[in-house]
Amino acid sequence: TLGAIGPGAELAIPELVLILQNADESIRLDATLALAGIGQAAVPSLIEVLNSSNAYMQVLAAIALGEIGSDALPAANKLAELLYSPNIERSQSGIASIQLTNLSTPKVGPDLGVQFSAALALGKIGFPAEAAVPYLIALLRFGDPDIQIEAAYALGNMGATAQAAIPDLINVMGMGEFDAKESVILARDSATEALIKIDDLAVSALVEALKDNNVITHSRGTYALSKIGAPAVQALIDTLANPDIHIRRRAAFALGQTGNIALPALLDALESTDLDVRKAAAAALGMTQIPNGQSIIALRTVVENEENDLDLRRISALALEELGSDSRTFFEVHNFPSSQTATCFQFTSPSSSPILLLYPDTYIFDTLTSDCLLTYRESSGSQDSLQSSSGNIWQKLCRAVGC
Repeated sequence: TLGAIGPGAELAIPELVLILQNADESIRLDATLALAGIGQAAVPSLIEVLNSSNAYMQVLAAIALGEIGSDALPAANKLAELLYSPNIERSQSGIASIQLTNLSTPKVGPDLGVQFSAALALGKIGFPAEAAVPYLIALLRFGDPDIQIEAAYALGNMGATAQAAIPDLINVMGMGEFDAKESVILARDSATEALIKIDDLAVSALVEALKDNNVITHSRGTYALSKIGAPAVQALIDTLANPDIHIRRRAAFALGQTGNIALPALLDALESTDLDVRKAAAAALGMTQIPNGQSIIALRTVVENEENDLDLRRISALALEELGSDSRTFFEVHNFPSSQTATCFQFTSPSSSPILLLYPDTYIFDTLTSDCLLTYRESSGSQDSLQSSSGNIWQKLCRAVGC
């Protein structure tokens, strides 16, 4: 097609613009995609189309400009003007005709509102037009994942200008908890990436998302916070004091995934007067997987101090294992409490290493030198059974802070 030829097909631009008026929808759409494929050279002609009185051609021009992306920046002011045009129907009923299956094959119905197509184009171009945000929020609320993918992408490109969309982006980020359709997953991805691009302005809402019982919401919130990095560290450190152990775990994991960025704050938190904060900080230091000398010294100090809480010492020892420092000699042996469920993990260090048994309800652990096969009673005490399993250090750290 002409679009595939790219800039080399610019001599065909006038003819392609005329084809935007063709009675056949598929032909109009092909012309739109061809103009988008030609790229920057088509922008002046597409701006002229935006100045026309033909709303349908304006929609197609906006779609082409959006697909061209940042090279279409000269059209941004005109697209923004369309958001305020008194001659265009502002009803949101036009949303129903948008069917964007992916970036390369947009399909539009005849009643698509010009404002919505202009708003999407502005977002894809990356122009921070505040007036476009309400239209993009409306598209997020429409409920069609394919539309939400496009709207979230556009909002993300606007960065801080899209702050008002944060609550709706979080709703899309966690939608359809048990829905595994590809379009739903892509919509969640698009919303998550948009929140990351909005950056520090999204931190407060994302920290709140850690408290959500929806596993999709809190897991993606954790990921987003870890990617935002430095602006999120203090809020996450504060969250380590949350009374809910699951929320502490999510905050610890996010901090661990920020790498070196959070190390100073985590080392401070390890000295906190709040025991829960210290435990979560120790686990997060292990999750960084960065064998920093300061971290190893701090964690060893915690482990070697017999006056410290036993569970804090255990978590710190596990963190040291993750950082590559042998901590097996620090583990104390306790009798197996038959009334509790034990989870068994094999160390990733040499095969001669002992096996660590975790009893999450009592924070008691055992080390064994034989194969990890044991009889345990379920928490309900209903029956005995056998459990044999193995896992890596991350799983231990995750278990240590409550997952």
